[in-house]
Amino acid sequence: MDDQAFAQRWARDRMARKPMGRFRLEAELQAQGVDDTIIFNTVEDIYAETDERTVALQLLKTRAVTPAFLRRRGFSEDTIESVLRTED
Repeated sequence: MDDQAFAQRWARDRMARKPMGRFRLEAELQAQGVDDTIIFNTVEDIYAETDERTVALQLLKTRAVTPAFLRRRGFSEDTIESVLRTED
């Protein structure tokens, strides 16, 4: 199996079921044993389609979101601050 294709498919499925930030997606791909170069390319591809802030805003629309929740989901502090300012 092509490792890049596996990583892309796995990451897209994971993001659809459990939206998350870049840091968490990278960590989960590492846990799957994916090579660092493939992880970098996969995450870049995923977040070229939609940025991290948009993913966080979508989460905000579906549930009560706290900074701790967003940190656990791997969002950057800049994204967290931006999204929570939008909520106010």
